[in-house]
Amino acid sequence: MVEVDLKRLVGRLNRFCTRALEAAAGNCVSRTNYEVTVEHLFQALLEDPNADVQQALQKFEIDPGRLNKALTRDLDNLKTGNAGRPVFSPLLTTWFQNSWLLASIDHGLGEVRSGNLFEALLANPGRLASGDYVDILSEINLSELRKNF
Repeated sequence: MVEVDLKRLVGRLNRFCTRALEAAAGNCVSRTNYEVTVEHLFQALLEDPNADVQQALQKFEIDPGRLNKALTRDLDNLKTGNAGRPVFSPLLTTWFQNSWLLASIDHGLGEVRSGNLFEALLANPGRLASGDYVDILSEINLSELRKNF
């Protein structure tokens, strides 16, 4: 795997995604988890009803509340007890890399939107995620998502 400058990669996130990442890190700290995970960030992306992720869920008739509950159950199973600063999980970094490639190469964007994060997650759920929420996301047709967003 190529080593990437994480600060520059995170700098490619748009303002909304950056705020969601900050919220995810805050949630991780309050839960005393050791790593900020894909699940922490994905749950934070669900907070804004006007975000790309919410629009896609609405299009595919997936209840965000149901997805949020599944994410919470998965987060509840993470190891706790960290009194220090959490780190980004390697999967989170991979997710950012995949999202940046989709945003820049496939969509010609200069920054990563939440929709790019969502697309990257759906394109490779077995590698980036696990848990109940992945089953819910399997209801989304990736080709259809790419056509409409």
